[in-house]
Amino acid sequence: MTTTTIRLDSSTRDRLASVAREQFGGVSQEAALNRLIDEHEMRQVHSAYARLRNDPEQWADYQQEVRLGENMAAEGLGNARDEYPEYNR
Repeated sequence: MTTTTIRLDSSTRDRLASVAREQFGGVSQEAALNRLIDEHEMRQVHSAYARLRNDPEQWADYQQEVRLGENMAAEGLGNARDEYPEYNR
């Protein structure tokens, strides 16, 4: 992996260091920034699902597609209870 340098105002750097230390258990600033980005992206996903749920027709279409995908993924698969009886307790 290659690294690079970015320019930050010193107050921004200090805020990031504080978050890394106080909120994320002393991880590196890079790890803290990655976590913040991951959390931001998850909020975006949750917002998109909320918008989708607000449209009943679109939400029903989405749920139908999920069911179809789950059914297709399971097609041809055996039952784990039958295939691995040694794990049934």
